[in-house]
This record gives sequence, C-alpha cells and structure tokens, in this order.
Amino acid sequence: MLSIDLEPKIEKTLNVMAHNENSSPNEIIKRLISDYITQKQANEKANHFIELIRGIQPVKAQYSSEEMVAMLRDRKERDWEAVF
Repeated sequence: MLSIDLEPKIEKTLNVMAHNENSSPNEIIKRLISDYITQKQANEKANHFIELIRGIQPVKAQYSSEEMVAMLRDRKERDWEAVF
C-alpha cells in the first residue's frame, strides 16, 4: 500500500472535496492518478505517431497537379461520351 504525505492545506481541501462529492479522498486520488496515466499514455501514442509521420519521405509525382487534373477531366469527358 502506498502512503502519501500531503501539505495540511491540500489535505483539508481534498477532504472537503471528498465530502462534497460523497466520496473518499482515496477515491479522488485514484481517479486523479488514473486520469494522469491515461493522459500520459495518450500523449506518448501521439508523439509516436508524429515521429512516424516525420519519417515519411516525400514522393515526387510524375506529373504536376495541373496535369493530373487535366488528365482526369479528359478521361471523365471520354467516359461520358461513351455513355451517350
């Protein structure tokens, strides 16, 4: 079992909060620790994801974006002509 030494002011505030929530100081501390761990793990996952993204190498397209749009439009027009 873990023991925590709190400053008197913090302990008093914690006891008042626990009383107002119909809870115990122990339950509040457990929730705080659980929330902290969850947030810490989420931050670590986000940082890992960002590092993966940073590792992606840029790809040089064979055609410019304008050329690709023109080719798509041309193909779409040919497809419509085939329907009619």
